[in-house]
Amino acid sequence: MWAYQNRTLVAVTQAAPGMTPMRASSAAFGAIGGLAMASAARNYASEHGVVDPATHIETQLIALLQSRYGIQTVGDRRDMSAVTERTDYPINSDLLYVDVKTHMRMQRYFSSNWGRFRIDFSTPSQIIDGATGRAVAQYECRKSMPETPDDAPTLEELEANNGALMNQLLMRMADECLAEFAATSLPAS
Repeated sequence: MWAYQNRTLVAVTQAAPGMTPMRASSAAFGAIGGLAMASAARNYASEHGVVDPATHIETQLIALLQSRYGIQTVGDRRDMSAVTERTDYPINSDLLYVDVKTHMRMQRYFSSNWGRFRIDFSTPSQIIDGATGRAVAQYECRKSMPETPDDAPTLEELEANNGALMNQLLMRMADECLAEFAATSLPAS
């Protein structure tokens, strides 16, 4: 990353997917239940105040790149939220694109205890060279919290206070993803 110190960082906005609320009652109906869960995913996040952790990772990643490598940021974001298929970044040798997109966020029950739930989260984080359109650093992160049903909340606990516990778990996973990306792909010296 030291070779890119003279570049400017541009954050990329991507559309977040819905949040799939997996329920035993829907899963029991196979494909029809899957369609019901997909339909519920479209509105679940907004109805329950669930945030997109990708924005948090992106903001923290930009701050890390600024402090660790002295790379500056430009105020404008590259809005790709309306893009529905792969689109190349504009070629610009002065830029580094910081792109973090949530691939999946799901709330699902434990098969051993249908009354307890975990949150699953998956995101790729990447820094794209504006001169070539290729990733110079990237990390694919997948997390699930909590690990066991013993520590897991009920659905009511997850949805209480406008999804406060869901958001807390998502932010914790986002922080872990960022720490792993920094440790594996962004050397301090």
